Amino acid sequence: MVKSKLIKNIDISVVRKINEQKAKKIRAFPFKENSSEIYIYASENKKTMVDEFEFIFRKKVKVVIISEEELEYLLKIVYLGNSKDADNEVFKKAINLKASDIHFEPYRDYILVRFRIDGILRSMFIFDTKEYIAILSKIKISSNLDITEKRKPQDGKLTFRYNEKDYDLRVSIIPIVYGEKIVIRILYGNVFNYSIDNLNLTDKQKKKLEYIKSLGVNVIYFNPIFDSPSCHKYDTGDYEKIDPMFGDEEIFKDLCSEAEKLGMRIILDGVFSHTGSDSKYFNKFGNYDSLGAYQSLHSPYYRWYRFNDYPNLYETWWGFSNMPNVDELNPSYLDYIIRNNNSIIEKWLSLGAGGWRLDVADELPDEFIKILKSRLKEVKKDSVLIGEVWEDASNKVSYNRKREYLFGNELDSVTNYPLRQIILDLVRNYIGSKYFIKRYLSLKENYPKEYFYSTMNMLGNHDTERVLTILNNNVNLLKEAVVIQMTLPGVPLIYYGDEAGLTGGKDPSNRRSYPWGNENKDILEFYRKISAIRVSEEVLRNGEIEFLDFNKGILGYERTLNKDRIIIAVNIMEKEANILINNIDGNILDLLYEDKEYIVENRSISVLIEAHKFIILKVL
Repeated sequence: MVKSKLIKNIDISVVRKINEQKAKKIRAFPFKENSSEIYIYASENKKTMVDEFEFIFRKKVKVVIISEEELEYLLKIVYLGNSKDADNEVFKKAINLKASDIHFEPYRDYILVRFRIDGILRSMFIFDTKEYIAILSKIKISSNLDITEKRKPQDGKLTFRYNEKDYDLRVSIIPIVYGEKIVIRILYGNVFNYSIDNLNLTDKQKKKLEYIKSLGVNVIYFNPIFDSPSCHKYDTGDYEKIDPMFGDEEIFKDLCSEAEKLGMRIILDGVFSHTGSDSKYFNKFGNYDSLGAYQSLHSPYYRWYRFNDYPNLYETWWGFSNMPNVDELNPSYLDYIIRNNNSIIEKWLSLGAGGWRLDVADELPDEFIKILKSRLKEVKKDSVLIGEVWEDASNKVSYNRKREYLFGNELDSVTNYPLRQIILDLVRNYIGSKYFIKRYLSLKENYPKEYFYSTMNMLGNHDTERVLTILNNNVNLLKEAVVIQMTLPGVPLIYYGDEAGLTGGKDPSNRRSYPWGNENKDILEFYRKISAIRVSEEVLRNGEIEFLDFNKGILGYERTLNKDRIIIAVNIMEKEANILINNIDGNILDLLYEDKEYIVENRSISVLIEAHKFIILKVL
């Protein structure tokens, strides 16, 4: 039994029980309305809150019943670390907020506080009154708290100790009051060291642009940057504003300008099949000054959405109630996003963007994409439109319609997931080189040449596990995959951090921040070397491709353009192999190891390739 100044005779055995279960998360909620009893259970379950409630009430689950006082004390123990802080008013104030599902996430550079309203977890930093300055008393506010400005970030600082290390945490606070019932949700025992840098272009950050350029990059594609209550930003709150987490319009213009000086263009992520429910268009929670579609049938945005039973039942993106689908062909929506002067498309192109990537292109009508493409080229002739398509885009069927992505008046490029799959299957020996070639040539035959040479060839992105994780941290397999990616037709995409050896499983682990100062130097230097070869050799960007007939454990092909010829061979086997390359008219330059010499006899060379190694040879 533990005693404190304010709370006496508190049994903290609940803490011990939860620790014994090594739980990552704790759920605490009233068992029934008007009850002083609160149930706590510990779980690693990743279901939604609704599913978890159903799970508890429909099945027998071992729980611990505690009082509100005990809950308050437990929260103090979890957050403040020991009983001496039990007289702190922090969590009493949190309970007084009567917020539904308060969720704290400590990160390296800031603390994210979110809470759930009506089943939706929303990103917020929460304050109650001027007297209650912060949820955590150690936060020091850099300016006087103004609770009259909803969604206006105010900066603070907190020192947070984790794994015997102190972090100075940058926190952003938005004053707001919500809720009638209390459910406290704690993220416990699993701190991710993410960091999100503000886009203020200091000299240090300009050097980061130079770093990106050092990888041979000429296009930077962002995930959504617009105002949104979530971390991922795919539930747009306001297409006209950059989320304050990242910066503002001036910073964006500066970023585009500085990138262009280095020969790089910025591509934005356009999420146009749905908005957020917490948006100025839908405004389910009244966080915006606008009259949202959820609030009134007379809203100017009402006809953007499809309601089944107004206002609570509406069409959503894959059943997520925080992402209501829009009618993309609604005239008002088309005007706002595309057709008006200073439409969303035009505004951000005018501020410096070089194009758009369309999220879930298969859920956008062909007509919408055509109108967008036409407007895009009117505003900026050299801009590009890229579509997220997971399958072969040439014969994609969605919603019982064969799509027209590659007919010439829609997309300029598509994501090349089919290529990613066969590259990863090949280097893991799930398939042999013969089957790889068969699958590859099928793609090549299906795509018009202009599209095939502009596909976005990735090994991973924010929707997949990290490539090094998929390859079980085998650096040799990663290098094989990168050689193939960088020497085939198309536009290679590097998911930030892959070049530094970043690992991560499913979301959010695959979205960790770049490991500045902790890069895998071997992998990083390899990426730089192989990308430099691609940049310097036009034949690798624009040349024809022909596969060479080696044994099934060797993938071989050559790229040719005018008189230039480069030969690539990758040994995917666990043993070394000798290959014979014919029709050599000239000397050989090894682009990976320039001091290595090859003897040409009878217009042929014999090359020994070690297990899981590769060659890139140029015929001079």
